[in-house]
Amino acid sequence: MFGTILGDKKVQFMNEFLTIMIFFAFPVTGIICKFIDEIIDHDYQISNFITVGVILSAGIYSGLVGTLDDVVACVALAFIIGLTLAKKVDDWRFVLLGGTTLGVMFLGRLFILKPVIPTIAFSLIPLLLAGVLIDEIIDNYAERHPDMRLSFLTMRPILKIEALLLPFFVPQFTFFYTLGMWFFDLGYESTKKLMKRRLVRIIPTEEPIFQSTAPYMHE
Repeated sequence: MFGTILGDKKVQFMNEFLTIMIFFAFPVTGIICKFIDEIIDHDYQISNFITVGVILSAGIYSGLVGTLDDVVACVALAFIIGLTLAKKVDDWRFVLLGGTTLGVMFLGRLFILKPVIPTIAFSLIPLLLAGVLIDEIIDNYAERHPDMRLSFLTMRPILKIEALLLPFFVPQFTFFYTLGMWFFDLGYESTKKLMKRRLVRIIPTEEPIFQSTAPYMHE
């Protein structure tokens, strides 16, 4: 009896731990993506050792979550394919992040004998991919036409709306994932604001770990 109770508690703990891991994969990825973006756009100088360490950690984390969760795997694939098609994966840091995520995810799924491409991918990825591409198109338009009235177009409005509607069309994509995708954006936007104010410091040292070598450029 006690063995059964302890076994049930272990299963419950593992399920809760996995749920937390899945959820936090979204904001962590958003933070890292914008962190890389800002380093590239504003010419911040940062140690390659730190850069590679941070990117590999995030990629391994996201890849492990994608190994265990089919919806996360589909979201990762849709983002990587969409951003590649939109020619946004144009720096070695983004290639490293995407490559690490995919490599860990594919090898992990093979190791635990799960299909490398989840069965729901054929219904979920095309929808997510369309959202990613449309958001990139309108983001490019907004950047070419600076106007406060169009600033909301740079905040992935299509994916936000799509994430809200997907649970009604793809049952496996629950509102849990809707919230996760919104937190991806929250992590992304928060990092942008923090780095704009130059408040980000990874490790306190006598010299800043990164600094801009060019005047700050507004998006």
